[in-house]
Amino acid sequence: MLRSPLPRRRPRPPSALAPLAAAAALCVFAGVAGAQALPPVRARPAPEPPKELAGSDVAPPLVKLTADDVVSQIGGVTQASGKVELTRLDMDLHADLLTYDRLGDTAHAQGNVRINRGLDWFGAERVDLELTRSAGTLIGTEYEIGARKAGGHAQRIELIDRDRSTAYAASYTSCSRDGPDEPDWIITGDQIDIDTATNEGKATHATLRFLGVPILAAPTLTFPVTAERKSGWLPPTGDLSNRGGFAVSVPYYWNIAPNLDATVSPGYSTRRGVELTGEVRYLEPDDLGQLTGYLLPSDLDDKNRTRGALEWAHEGSRSDWLTYSARVQRVSDAQYWKDFPSQMPALTQRMLPTDLSGTRRFLPFGDAGEIDTYARVQRFQTVQDPGETDASALISVPYQRSPQVGLRGNVTLKDLVRFDFEAEANRFDLSNHSQEDDYIGYLRGVQSAAGVASDAQTALDTRVGGTRAHLIGSISHSFSSDWARFEPRLTMHAASYRTDMDASGQRIDSTQFIPTFSADSAFSFERQARLFDRDLVQTLEPRLLYVLTPFHDQWKLPVYDTAPKDFNEVSIFSDNQFTGNDRISDENQLTAGVSTRYNDAVNGRELLRLGVAQKVLFHAQQLTLDNYDVTECAGLSEAQRAAISNCKPESQHLSHLLLYGSSSAMEHWSFDGIVEEDPSAHTGWTQRAVVSARYHPGPFKTVSLTYRYARDSSKQYEVGGQWPVYRREPRPSGCGGTLYAVGRVDYSVSDNRATYAVGGFEYDAGCWIGRLMVERTSTGRQESTTHLVLQLELNGLSTLGTGSLKVLKDNVPGYQPLRNDPGASAVTTTTP
Repeated sequence: MLRSPLPRRRPRPPSALAPLAAAAALCVFAGVAGAQALPPVRARPAPEPPKELAGSDVAPPLVKLTADDVVSQIGGVTQASGKVELTRLDMDLHADLLTYDRLGDTAHAQGNVRINRGLDWFGAERVDLELTRSAGTLIGTEYEIGARKAGGHAQRIELIDRDRSTAYAASYTSCSRDGPDEPDWIITGDQIDIDTATNEGKATHATLRFLGVPILAAPTLTFPVTAERKSGWLPPTGDLSNRGGFAVSVPYYWNIAPNLDATVSPGYSTRRGVELTGEVRYLEPDDLGQLTGYLLPSDLDDKNRTRGALEWAHEGSRSDWLTYSARVQRVSDAQYWKDFPSQMPALTQRMLPTDLSGTRRFLPFGDAGEIDTYARVQRFQTVQDPGETDASALISVPYQRSPQVGLRGNVTLKDLVRFDFEAEANRFDLSNHSQEDDYIGYLRGVQSAAGVASDAQTALDTRVGGTRAHLIGSISHSFSSDWARFEPRLTMHAASYRTDMDASGQRIDSTQFIPTFSADSAFSFERQARLFDRDLVQTLEPRLLYVLTPFHDQWKLPVYDTAPKDFNEVSIFSDNQFTGNDRISDENQLTAGVSTRYNDAVNGRELLRLGVAQKVLFHAQQLTLDNYDVTECAGLSEAQRAAISNCKPESQHLSHLLLYGSSSAMEHWSFDGIVEEDPSAHTGWTQRAVVSARYHPGPFKTVSLTYRYARDSSKQYEVGGQWPVYRREPRPSGCGGTLYAVGRVDYSVSDNRATYAVGGFEYDAGCWIGRLMVERTSTGRQESTTHLVLQLELNGLSTLGTGSLKVLKDNVPGYQPLRNDPGASAVTTTTP
């Protein structure tokens, strides 16, 4: 029996009426006793009980006791039987028989005992419990830690206090424990210590078994018992690829602070040797970021040289006035992206940026406008493979901004006239230009040895850096109503260039002013309609844009940050066909388009959208998408340019026709498409097209197909999805499960090969998830990297294996993770 007396008030002299008063109170207490069902486990933890200090005059918490039969005895002992329920603060005790000592505040129960304490519960054959300290002994016990919905069985459990307990000859799992068979995964140990305050469970002489097979054993194994993060060694992870061989690592997770953590993963690869990966994440009130590093001290497969990679991403702000960001990616050598593609960004594997920027906002005009000042430094590491013999693999190195400074803003005068302005200065230079020249020289040597004529060999890059300052100012006014908008605008674009000297000792020093007038009008009409057996609202939205920009000879100017815009529903209604500030297209043209939408009359959801747009040229366009960077066109007359194929102006009065649309009218289906048609083409109207369809009938069920086409350039299919292919019903003492097929394939028809593929299976058994994937990334026309992905998530415990979840989320359209909180933060294996 527990002997921890309850703190009391200061003792008073006994009264002769005290025994009679106590007996009367207990009789009243017993009179209101009634049968009650076991309450459900609470959905959230109850508040902490007030601490009872020794010598305090604060009355102890009230104890409520109900049962079918209650007998009170002189001396403060009460016996209860038949559906007994004792409640104190957030703890409920249920039993068939109970003896409660009021003076010692202790309870002794037996027969179907169940203790609910916050989210946790314990079931036992017999319990000796001191209510004051939430301490006691439970015999023949089953338990569950509610924060993880995980628990097990034990011969005996010692409750030390509200947060700490020790289970002897115990087990721990998040799988079903109802049947006679062993759960799918289970930890067993001579002793399991649970401490919810420190978020740690510790099993002594522990074994982790999965499907009956021991997969991990240690003298001491610790694991988290709440959803909070926890420092510790994670289980070993394995990795298999054709370039790295088999690699194994043992990550250590360090929960440094609530807003700071780190992971360090030492490992070894059969082909590469010792490896080290580190990651630091931080979250401050105004800043957040992540720093990741990879290191091979001595690559066994590459002459024992040191190799590595670094990536840093940061975002920050100071209220609404100052924002800043950083993105840095670097690798040690040109072959790194081929050997370790999983460590490289998916979209920029061969052009790695260093991008630092900041913006400061000012409001000198009050609510009438604002000014943003900004500064940026942008540099690149361009990765060229020095042994590549395919000229198409050559990357034209981009210009770097070192630096970029400027300001932009707007102001509206008396709600009538709006002024927009931008002033900016840039210093441009070329990244890795010497490496590119060396690579081109190597290619020319290979081509010369193959008998390729000198004029057909890969041309040298003759570009040079320089400085550009530009100023853009516009004045506009918007006339608008409920159904129409009309906005005339006058814009002046000024740019001044001073380039570095080229190989011949020449430089460009030039300034140009180019005005543009535009008038944009848009209308919106509505009517009631009925389609797809639904009440709809149909809109008709015509739009007209007239642009007038005189021709200026810009071919002699460098091209620092300019490229043709994609032909889509946004770019076709713009006043310049180029991005950046180095080219302003001469235009005397009208863009006309119309779109219609069908929206649900009840909830406003868009069910169907269709549109068509086309440009009408009133004068031949001299600076076109095909010749904007052909320097031979500089200084020629219009007649001379018309005689040169590379410099011919665009003389067709009608541009290509743009068709676009989307639909979600069919239940579970969605469609998107954009098509560029040229009715005058003799080889086929369609010039470009991107069409996609997706079927999504429910959670974890999605299939998508995308077709991309560009005439004389590429044709590609993209297929991806996630779909359940098998379901197993739950067993009495185990988990059921669903097997999902998941993957994506990008197939290039022009190259007759898959440029990227990832596919495999996921099995969700409820208390665990298994994944087996194969990822193949093309690194050249005849090269690829194949990576085997194997992962096991033990719900409520940890994750074993490589990071396949990120691969699926980044690459499979519409993919849904099977678990929002997969596993815990750390599982630690230690030795005495």
